[in-house]
Parts: sequence; structure tokens; C-alpha cells
Amino acid sequence: MIPILIGAAALFGLGAHAVACADNEEAQSNNNMANEIIEQSNRNVTEASDSCHYSINRLAMTKSVVLKGNMKRFVYYFSKIRPVNFKNTGDFFELADFSKNQIVEIRQTCNTVQKISPNQIAGGVSGTLLAVGAADALVGGSLLGGVGVSVGGLAGGALLSTIAAPVFAVSGLFSASEAAANLEKSKANLEKAYAYEDECNTYVYVANSIEDRCDLFDQLISEIDEKWFENGVDTLERIINKKRTFGNFIRNMLGKKIFTDEEMAVVAQICSLAKMLNKLINTNILDSDGNITDKSEKVADEVQERIYELE
Repeated sequence: MIPILIGAAALFGLGAHAVACADNEEAQSNNNMANEIIEQSNRNVTEASDSCHYSINRLAMTKSVVLKGNMKRFVYYFSKIRPVNFKNTGDFFELADFSKNQIVEIRQTCNTVQKISPNQIAGGVSGTLLAVGAADALVGGSLLGGVGVSVGGLAGGALLSTIAAPVFAVSGLFSASEAAANLEKSKANLEKAYAYEDECNTYVYVANSIEDRCDLFDQLISEIDEKWFENGVDTLERIINKKRTFGNFIRNMLGKKIFTDEEMAVVAQICSLAKMLNKLINTNILDSDGNITDKSEKVADEVQERIYELE
């Protein structure tokens, strides 16, 4: 009888050991899967963050180049035009209404951006604000407490609420009680990994959306500046320099007309281009909570329609 009991106990022990091994094997499989999910999620976040950061820097650099270059030149030459009558300039281009205050504001923005070095733009707070915020706000620094915080986190890859992802492992013990507990723990770990994956997917979606909007604005600003505005400012420079005579100086002081209707039409076209660029440069892509603004979509649509007309 005793040998039978011993044999039964041995068989029970082998069965429990087998169950423990199976539980631990499943637990190890769950944890391996959890770790793979987390590692892939981290790779996705890093890739999205780097790509978004690159687009932010590129847009900031594009805005900086335009403000330091052709926009600054435009303000310089347009400021030399006394108040004139811009009537009869045609309906194709809407004349930009640059008042004295507007010219002063644009000049201040140009001067402020002039002080920002390329190193500060590439990865710096000023560059981020210039890219996703309104450039004229840099003058007063009003965005530093708003968009700067959200985008600073984005640029640094810390938008996730729980950025420190856990790495799961099992103890390798084979006792039935520990194996069962190990299995339950691994299931919980897998759930955490899926939750982390969801957070990462949200981050990737946000980063990709910001990247797309920055890329669109970068493309629109570059296209307008390179295709039309640079040549327009060159034309404006020639018109102004041609009028630099003593006789025109006297006539201008007396409020008499010194520009032909054709010249006025050209000036109106150049002002229209400047207005489009200024609108793109000074439209917030993100709000103070880091969300993409509806206004940026509306402005992009409007400018795209105008570009279609130009082409």
C-alpha cells in the first residue's frame, strides 16, 4: 500500500511540476510579447518625435530666412512710399492694407528674428515658437508660457504621461503556486504593454499631424517667396530707386502723384504677396494646449487658392 501511495505522490508531483512549467512558459511568452510591444512603441515614438522635430526646425528656418531677407527688404522699400492712391489696380490681386502700425510691427518682428542665431533656431525654444506660433509674438515673448511648454515637451519626446516604460521579466521558479502567480502577473504586464502602446500611438498621431501642418506651411511659404515675392521685391526696389530724383522728392512732399497706374498695380501685387506671407508666418499652428489650430487649416486653404490663381 505504501509503495502505491509513494507512486501516486510522485505522479502528482510530476503533474504539478508540468503544470508549473506550462504556466511559467506561458508567463515568459506573455512577458516577451509585452517587451516587444514596448520596444516597438518606443521606436515608433522616437521616429515620430525626430521627424516632427525636423519639420519644426525646417519651418522655423524658412520663416527666419524670409523675415531676415525678402520681407525685411520689402518693409525697407515699401516704407519709402508716401501715402498714395491705390485705386484702379485691378481685381485680380487684393491690395494689402499695410498701415503705418502694421509696417512697424513687421519691422519689429524682422529685427527680433535677426537676433536669433541659426543655432538657437535648430532645437531651441525660440525656433520652436517661431515655427508653430505667430512670429510677431516673439517680440513680446507672449508664447513662452503657452505653446512653448507643450511644444517643448513634444520636441523633447516627453509628451507621454508615462514615458518610463517598464521592462517585464519572470523569475524562472517552477513551484506551482509561484508559477500561477507568475502567469497572472504576466497577463497584467501584457495589459500594461497594450495600454502603453495606445499612449504611444496617440503621441505618434499628434506628432505626425503637427509635422504635416508644419510641412504644409513650409512648402507654401517657400513657394510664394521663391516663385514670386523675391522677384516682386526686386521690382519694388527698381521702382523706388527710379523715383529717387529731386523733382520727384518735391512732388512727393507736395502730395502729388509720382507713380504711374502700371507701377501702382505692380506695387499692389507685391503687397498682396507680402500679405499672404505675413499671414502664413503669423498664424499659430498650435494653441496654448499644444493642439493644432483650426485657423491654420483655414489660412492654408485660403493661401492655396490664391497660389492656384497665381499659377
